[in-house]
Amino acid sequence: MSALNRPGLQQYTSARANHVATTAPTVNKPTSARAMMPSSIADAGEKPARNSGSKRDLDKAQATDVLNVVAGSDITSAQPPAKKKVTYALPHQNMEEGHFYVVLGEDIDVSTQRFKILSLLGEGTFGKVVEAWDRKRKEYCAVKIVRNIERYTRDAMFEVQFMQHILDRDPTDRFCLSRLLRYFSNDFKHLCVVMPRYGLNMLDHLRKYGPLHHRQLAEVIFHCGAALDFLHSDMRLMHTDLKPENILFEAPRSSEQQQQQEVPLERGRENPYAAGSVRAPTPSLIRVCDLGGCCDERHSPGSVVSTRHYRSPEVILGLGWMFSTDMWSMGCIIYELATGRLLYDTHDNLEHLHLMEKTLAKLPADWAKKCSVECVPLFVKGTDKLRPLPAASATKVARVRAVLEMIPDTALVDLILGCLTYDRSIRLTARQMMTHPFVSTYFPQSLSHPNHPKNRKSMLPSPAM
Repeated sequence: MSALNRPGLQQYTSARANHVATTAPTVNKPTSARAMMPSSIADAGEKPARNSGSKRDLDKAQATDVLNVVAGSDITSAQPPAKKKVTYALPHQNMEEGHFYVVLGEDIDVSTQRFKILSLLGEGTFGKVVEAWDRKRKEYCAVKIVRNIERYTRDAMFEVQFMQHILDRDPTDRFCLSRLLRYFSNDFKHLCVVMPRYGLNMLDHLRKYGPLHHRQLAEVIFHCGAALDFLHSDMRLMHTDLKPENILFEAPRSSEQQQQQEVPLERGRENPYAAGSVRAPTPSLIRVCDLGGCCDERHSPGSVVSTRHYRSPEVILGLGWMFSTDMWSMGCIIYELATGRLLYDTHDNLEHLHLMEKTLAKLPADWAKKCSVECVPLFVKGTDKLRPLPAASATKVARVRAVLEMIPDTALVDLILGCLTYDRSIRLTARQMMTHPFVSTYFPQSLSHPNHPKNRKSMLPSPAM
């Protein structure tokens, strides 16, 4: 039985899944070899099929072999039957309004047949990201297929414009920001943004391999700092949604490459991430991606930005924010990459602020008066004290330890606390973060890197934080 007709195997096409009227292809039974023969050959008589050998009778032979007879010649040539394209519909994918239905093996754009879908890399409210094969350029790529809903298409076009602007300002791809290859609208009116195929994001790396070594962490911090310094100083843009999911390793790592990189340094240690770890440092070129939330200095100061766990206190309290909100997010990210734990695992404003006081220091006294009207109930009336938490939340906060207690390395603690300073005027800039003593100590190559501030011929000053 043909593999295409196995019982229980469902096969779909993306056109059918995306509600485009198509007719199922019909498979014609191959023309019999005898019917295709010249009459002089067909009338010459036939011998009975042999009873020995493979026992393949004439009908089976005719159903699998198609003989093309050259006109005026007795020479025949055998050709295998044409292969059908096999596609597989992925179960459990988001099918909300406007989502593209991903079918492995199908084309993103049927009319051009340029991008073949290989795998589903991720999905969210905005749409889906797939790994694809670019038949024209003969290379792998990642394609963000945006939901066919106006607001998502509009936001995606903002990201495209920012990425085009970056291409103009950084044509040599010097800084570690995601690159735009091309974009188009497919047959089903989905905006498709094509980018290079990068590797694991930081969150997936943490889940798979655990916290980063100091050497690897220092290199990641340096490249993130270079990307943000370029974004802040040269582009005058704020990212506003920095988190581990939006920082990707430069290139995919094969299992063989990973095994070569994981060279034992010292045997018998129970904690593989302690000093003298069993994992050797690895090169950590990264890309900062998801530029759709970028904004300039003309943004609304009271708007809420950043993913909850990486949101700065000035955003929570409606105090207005600028470039420094990205640096607060980086402080939370560095802590998470170093420990493997979320610094602020919460979904509530009051609990979030209590966690900040427990891990850092008491909030500035004047914030209770300067905060937005919506945030006034977070404080005890007439005071600068936060309102008490419910019992369950209070117990959760009581178990949390200060940053100083969680990280033994004093240089790393100084770097994290520099990013998590309440006073935005002294909070570290991206340039200060990438040149911090922790980075130069564990990643000394940064001192000779072309993106190091001292190696750049001309640099714009860091913006007001």
